[in-house]
Amino acid sequence: MKASERHGPLLVAVSAGTVLAVAASLASERREPWDEALWWVTVYPLSLVVSCYLGYRYPDRPWRWVLLLFQTQGVCMALKAGDPGNLWVPAAILLAFLALPGMLLANIVGRRSSRKDI
Repeated sequence: MKASERHGPLLVAVSAGTVLAVAASLASERREPWDEALWWVTVYPLSLVVSCYLGYRYPDRPWRWVLLLFQTQGVCMALKAGDPGNLWVPAAILLAFLALPGMLLANIVGRRSSRKDI
């Protein structure tokens, strides 16, 4: 396996998660972007689109890259807040829960794209 194949999904997930979190943070006045309707209308659906891309492009266990995509958003939110305090654990759990539809989509797309008879 080439280095680009190993690091490609990692770079896509972390980059996309960072870009989406920073964009939501800049557009929102709130501490947690998911408190803003903008996050639910744009950032979350875009995260699901990136999840589909990760499943299509990297079909081998794509759920892990989707989880990384969402957790990266959490890290960016914590860095913006300065001191996440004791709420970083519930935030990580919430983001893992929110990643479930993306993980499911990535697995479906990954299985469909890796089939040879299509």
